[in-house]
Amino acid sequence: MTTATARLALPTLWARPPLSEVTETALPSDPNELARLETMLAEVAAVPFAPLAGPLAAALAANGDRLRGRVALAVGAALHVAPGRRLALAAALETLFTASQAHEALPRNAVRDSKFLGGLVLMGDHLFAQAAAFAAQAELPAVVMLFAQTLQTISQAQVRQQLGRPADSAWTANAALCAAAAVGAGLLGHAAAHDLDTLHEVGLRVGRWADSHRLDDLHEAQVALRQVRQPEVRQRLRGLLI
Repeated sequence: MTTATARLALPTLWARPPLSEVTETALPSDPNELARLETMLAEVAAVPFAPLAGPLAAALAANGDRLRGRVALAVGAALHVAPGRRLALAAALETLFTASQAHEALPRNAVRDSKFLGGLVLMGDHLFAQAAAFAAQAELPAVVMLFAQTLQTISQAQVRQQLGRPADSAWTANAALCAAAAVGAGLLGHAAAHDLDTLHEVGLRVGRWADSHRLDDLHEAQVALRQVRQPEVRQRLRGLLI
C-alpha cells in the first residue's frame, strides 16, 4: 500500500465480480454537473479586491480541462455519492491545482518586481484557503486528511525543485491530484481499501497520460483501469481517456 489512504479500512459494499471481457461503452460526463463546477470555481474569483479578481479568474480559466474535477465526479457518480459532496471534492482539487501552479510560477518570475511576486503569493494562498473550504464541504474527515496529505506532497515536491534537489517521486502534481480525486470519491462512496488502492493507481496513470499524451502512458492507464472492479466506475473513467 503506497499511501496513507490505503491504510483506511472501510466496509465493502459489493461482492467481487470477475473482470468483464466485454468491451464496455464509455459514459459521458454530465454537462449540467460540469456547469455547476464552473459556477463554484467562478465564485472563487469573486473577491472584493479588484486587482486580485482578474488574475484569479484567468488562472482558474486556464485549467479548463477540469480533469481533476471530472475524475472526482465520474467516480463519485458511479458510487452514488451525493452530488453536493462530489462537487465539493471536485472544486477542492481544481482549486488546489490552480493554487499549486501559482506557487510554481514564483521561481520562474524571480526577476519580476516585488509587487508582482507578492501578488502570486497572495493568489496562491487565497486559492489554498478556498480549496480547503471546499474539501471541508465534502463532510468527511478522511477526505480532509487526504486533501492535506496531497497538499503536503505537492508542496514538498515544489520545495525540492526550487532547491535543485531530485524529486522523491516521478509523479507530477496533476497526477497526484487525479489520484486524490479518484481516492477521495472512493472514500465518499465507502469503497473498500483494496478498491482505494486501485483507484489511486488509475488516477496516477490518468494524470500522467494527460500530462504526456504518450501512447505508452495511455496504455498504462487502460491497463490500470481494467483492474477496477465496479463496471460503472470503469465506464465513467474510460470516458476520460477518449
